[in-house]
Amino acid sequence: MNVSKPKIGLIVTANEWFWKYKMFGDKFLEEIDQDAKSIVSKLSEFAEVIYPGIVLNEEQAAETVGKIERENVDALIICPIIWASDIIFLRVLKEISREIPILLWFYSPYEKLPSFLNVSDFIKTTGTVGALQFTHILKRSGRKVIAVVGGKGDTAAINEICEYAKAAKAVKGLKRMKIGLLPWRYQDIANTWCDEFKITTILGPKTYRISSYELFKISQSISESEIESFINQLKEKYEIKVSEKSLRVSARASLGLAKIFDKYDLDGIAIQDLDDEIHEMLKTRPCLYVPSIFEKGRVVSMEGDVHTLIAMLILKIITGYPVLFSEIYTFDKNENIILMGHTTMLDINMARDPKEIKIIPDCEYEKFDEVEGAYMYFICKEGPVTMLSLVDDMDRYRIVVGRGYSLPLSEPRIEGYSHMVVRTDLPVDLFLKEAAKAGAGQHWAVTYGDHVSTLKKFAELSGLNATIIE
Repeated sequence: MNVSKPKIGLIVTANEWFWKYKMFGDKFLEEIDQDAKSIVSKLSEFAEVIYPGIVLNEEQAAETVGKIERENVDALIICPIIWASDIIFLRVLKEISREIPILLWFYSPYEKLPSFLNVSDFIKTTGTVGALQFTHILKRSGRKVIAVVGGKGDTAAINEICEYAKAAKAVKGLKRMKIGLLPWRYQDIANTWCDEFKITTILGPKTYRISSYELFKISQSISESEIESFINQLKEKYEIKVSEKSLRVSARASLGLAKIFDKYDLDGIAIQDLDDEIHEMLKTRPCLYVPSIFEKGRVVSMEGDVHTLIAMLILKIITGYPVLFSEIYTFDKNENIILMGHTTMLDINMARDPKEIKIIPDCEYEKFDEVEGAYMYFICKEGPVTMLSLVDDMDRYRIVVGRGYSLPLSEPRIEGYSHMVVRTDLPVDLFLKEAAKAGAGQHWAVTYGDHVSTLKKFAELSGLNATIIE
């Protein structure tokens, strides 16, 4: 998965008349050019910027759009740095793909408008004129108007552009993704049932069905030396509280899942880890963290939950951070907390301290499988968190977004399940009521940091419905 910076095209426009007649002199033009370059520099702090130069006429507009589209950008920013002809905007719209979202930047060179402007300084402020003109063209062309207002020193405006760029990257990234469903949905949990055609047409990812037998077969092909090497790495890093036999069986199953990722070049797998055939053939379910899965930005969800898998991918693309597949287990109104966590193959980079991670028996299957299993148990670290649920919402999809704070824990709160205790921003009863209204379901993708504003923009750009619990 590509978790690099978003790539944005920047079209800075001005009217050729000022360059042709030079009525304000070369210094004025140099200042405009330097201002444009400083915009590029500021945007480059969070994005790869494709900027061919200031666009002054229709021909340059066509050439610039061609260069930008060849770079496969996630979003396009149009910034009238001073007043510009509508002919430029019309040509840009004619050439640019409708798949590329357009941000229209109402730009000012001043953080504070001077109390008096001479003529040349006044002309530097007239980009707003061009931007307002362009809004009319956008509306008549059936394009969404996404306006950003502020100068290059305006932190709020720059942050807004950054969030739109990340959201656009996620929208585009999803369309290229390939996910696996292994082997099928979980019959007892209806909100995990998915429509692969709807997912592909609305969200983008292509779903591959993978059988339990294929996981078994590929796991059997793994050499003893590879298993031995993997086990030795685990023993060097973690406290092992399972038998050697169980550790070996679990290692084979977990490495087998990694091989499935590689075979199909998948970005994520929703494994129905409660499938009877998986347990009969592999003698356990894959629960051990395999670096080659997670270090490449790939994700794993459980119980065949494709929707939460996609939610995890959205957070992964936007943030680049580890994402936890999690379930809301219960709550405490007095403490204003929810208890969240899960079992099976989780991203251990969510852990409070890697040295505290223990490999313990799979508490759900240790009495039923041939071996007791091997599961990586940890407490999640402290910090602000964003929680994301993706649900089928009639003709569309809906994202349900919440925020909270993962509390520091001196001692574990649950035996056998990796977990976090989250204090929600809203009172927990209101949080759960709002989640219920949206049909959020029990599974959530969770990552660290506050990404709610970016997720709002993701919903806006992707056309999804959104419930923001705040």
